Amino acid sequence: MPPSEATWFAPFTSAVVEADDHHDSAADVLRAAVAALPGVDGAALCTVRAGKPVTLAVYGDNADNFTSVQRRSGQGPTVSALRERVAVGSTDLATDVRWPKLHQVTALLHIRSVLCRPLGHAHPRATTLSLFAAAPGALDDLDADLLGVVVATTDLTLAGLAQHARVRHLERALESNERIGVAVGILMKLNGYTESDAMSALSAASQAENRKLKDIAADVVLTGAAPRPPSAPAHRPDVPGTGAFAASHRSGGGPRLPASGHEAHAMPAAHHLSSAPGASAR
Repeated sequence: MPPSEATWFAPFTSAVVEADDHHDSAADVLRAAVAALPGVDGAALCTVRAGKPVTLAVYGDNADNFTSVQRRSGQGPTVSALRERVAVGSTDLATDVRWPKLHQVTALLHIRSVLCRPLGHAHPRATTLSLFAAAPGALDDLDADLLGVVVATTDLTLAGLAQHARVRHLERALESNERIGVAVGILMKLNGYTESDAMSALSAASQAENRKLKDIAADVVLTGAAPRPPSAPAHRPDVPGTGAFAASHRSGGGPRLPASGHEAHAMPAAHHLSSAPGASAR
């Protein structure tokens, strides 16, 4: 028996109200859709990127594997629905002649019947809601009116989640800009920077430390200190065979370094012997 409207609609509302950055709210929407439709075992939300289906969210066993198989094989109900932007269904995928490459795979994944519906509000690209069932013909008796309402509710709820995500993105951007502006003001007030110099200092520190500009700005706001300037590369002295040392020897000039410590002491010793009284040259 189909659940009452008050029962199945509540999880859709909760998915939007409880949405946050650390939770897969789209999967909650699919869970609510599956719960509202008797006989449905799983669902997937897919779109198209670079001409191939991409899974955005799934609910239920093997739903993600099924869309992956369609992506690799280039055929299947989800692929057809995305390409043609029309509703596509199958009573039994194991015998459906439209997608022969899926015959054996569907038995292994325990997905035999499917219904794909295009969505219009949640995403600018072609997007499809795919409903799965393990038994053949399990979706044939779905109430058409209930199915239409649940699909429309799913579409609008996903659109609400997308809008919520956009708002959160804008809020974070405003917070970051405000923090950067405060940091610039601190550098100008306490360190005598111009506005341009302050931004340059923040940007240089961001690149040197490989950190986001907003995080560098947060440090300045917290400490009131200017970011540490990027350190200059360490001086590397010339060694034999490289740089100015090699150039000086190629031109015949420059100092001559002894080959070893032994040679450095042997030369004065020889001079001492040759100048000693009674010594004769040979």
